[in-house]
Amino acid sequence: MKKTMFLIGLAFITIFYLSGSFAMAKPRPRPEPTGEPQVIQVVKLTKAPVLDGEVSDWSSVPGNKIKVNPAFIGDEKARYGEGEVLLKVGYLGENVYFLAQWKDSTLNNTHKNFIWDETQKRYRAGKDREDRFIFKFHMSGKYSTSKLAGWASVSDVWHWKAYRSNEAGLAHDKSHIVSNVKIAKSKKHIDQNGKEIWLSRPSDKGDPLYQSKRYTEKVKDVMPKYIVNPSATGSIADVKVKGVWKNGLWTLEIARKLDTGDHQSDVVFKPGASVKGAVAVFDGVGDWHHSVSDTLLFKFQ
Repeated sequence: MKKTMFLIGLAFITIFYLSGSFAMAKPRPRPEPTGEPQVIQVVKLTKAPVLDGEVSDWSSVPGNKIKVNPAFIGDEKARYGEGEVLLKVGYLGENVYFLAQWKDSTLNNTHKNFIWDETQKRYRAGKDREDRFIFKFHMSGKYSTSKLAGWASVSDVWHWKAYRSNEAGLAHDKSHIVSNVKIAKSKKHIDQNGKEIWLSRPSDKGDPLYQSKRYTEKVKDVMPKYIVNPSATGSIADVKVKGVWKNGLWTLEIARKLDTGDHQSDVVFKPGASVKGAVAVFDGVGDWHHSVSDTLLFKFQ
């Protein structure tokens, strides 16, 4: 009798666990926001700001407070959590300029450093992750701030990385391509409706911004995994940046041409026109554990 009751109880627990009721809830994408997007006025400047991490030359440009929240509900690894980004945007001549500031109590400007293991006589990967910031701009298809919305789309993405790109004075210029059918160099994901989608994140054409390195013998206790390319060229190097962390605050300045000429992978900005977009903050975490804004509408004067 006891054995029978034990087996019944074990079967009940197994079914309960497999049904997901007992397991920890899996993070799910934030629901698509409703209503009109927040408008970001892109003003015509009288003088181009210098990319130096100082903000005095932005004093006449109106600021926009952007709320960001974890991209996935229930994601305990999204360390930035709920926060705010100050954003200013302007253009002059053939260039557009962005200023973004956000609070961050810790500076994370190394990424996956190798740490020497004296026992095994080899390097092992560290857990350090750099701070990052993303601008994402709509190019085609139905726009969403989430890659898992299930909508086929192409977006221009400027991926600033505190070590791997900031050291070169650039943001990693790339694309996010979401497709409902399998495409080249893509990974399959399940969207928020339970359907299959394919995501490709190709870099723009040009020289790699960084390359990974391996060490066959000890050099120092800690060695960088990535070697930054200080002189990358091509479309991948279109987005010039300067990121400075000071007193718990990141200041990021960006400059890019309104029209780079690469219409396949770069968004085109035009005076008098508007472009949908979003921003995201990564506080020393992996790819999916970020905080993201709702849709923004960059409106050029």
